[in-house]
Amino acid sequence: MGLCLSEPSAVAPNGAMSRLAGPRTRRAGCPARAWLRKAAGSAAVLAALLAPAVGQAQDFPSRAITLVSPAPPGGGTDAIARALAEVVGKGAGVPVIVDNRPGAFAQIATNQVAQAPADGYTLLLVAAGHTINPAVFKKLPYDTEAAFDPVARIATSPAILVANPDLGVKSIADLRQLSREHPERLTFASSEASIQLMTSELGLSLEAPPTIVYYKGTGQSVTDVLGGHVSFAITSIASVLPYLQDGRLVAVAVTGEQRSPIVPEVPTFREEGVPGMQSVVWQGILVPAGTPDRVVAYLNQRINEALADPGVKDRLRTLAYEPAGGSPAQFAAFLHEDFARQADLAAKAGLEPQ
Repeated sequence: MGLCLSEPSAVAPNGAMSRLAGPRTRRAGCPARAWLRKAAGSAAVLAALLAPAVGQAQDFPSRAITLVSPAPPGGGTDAIARALAEVVGKGAGVPVIVDNRPGAFAQIATNQVAQAPADGYTLLLVAAGHTINPAVFKKLPYDTEAAFDPVARIATSPAILVANPDLGVKSIADLRQLSREHPERLTFASSEASIQLMTSELGLSLEAPPTIVYYKGTGQSVTDVLGGHVSFAITSIASVLPYLQDGRLVAVAVTGEQRSPIVPEVPTFREEGVPGMQSVVWQGILVPAGTPDRVVAYLNQRINEALADPGVKDRLRTLAYEPAGGSPAQFAAFLHEDFARQADLAAKAGLEPQ
């Protein structure tokens, strides 16, 4: 009587399980009892069932992870990406490489990740503009909601309105007076759709509509406000804090319900008599839709561990951000609410998708 042995599926060199082929058998020349044949067959079936799970638990991550950022090198967003990448990489045991893809209101970076394999090796750093783009752009090269799965929210911060000091604008009252007397000087720098929408929302309370000047990144937009080429910018506190401290820019107001602990002397827009203006600057991590749940959970765990790291916390707070964190489900709920809120704001501001 021959003995039939089933060989379980092999693990590929990269650690991933290969497809299960039909069992290969061979005949031995010695006899064997029936119970041994049955036991061997059962063991083969069990091994075949368990092998994929073992492979999946061990195969991620087995190589470098890419974090695609819509921001150019330098500036607050890039600093957040690099601080996070360093600590997540240490926890994961593989490098996390920041790939800067600025431009087109984050559409270049976002589209790159939308087309990437859903395997967890390509992450997307997103900011507030991600939930605003569908409200201001008629056609995007990807489905903003369906093309991605949320991993975690990273950080939040109020946005701040700053002015070139030569204008003499130190309050919303001064800004309104400027809009009446010199509407041609009402130029605002914008580097992403979220800034465009905040600027348009602010424009509803002014005598003249603001002229928005578009930039690929925050750094250049702030540079032009410093140089007087553009009068104002609504931006992150982190991107302008050094210039506020040395007097090269003037802070007018911050978004949100409360003053920022980083610049507590700066009033909120609400205090200055401007309704709304509650949007905040935030950062988060997405992956291509269809990424396995176990991979999303793993990445979420590593990101939350990184956000709890004292060095990362200090870095974020130096950049005027507060760590966020939380589960993928919590980030998904936040995104769902923010998509609806930004669409409503765009409608109220009279913005027609372009």
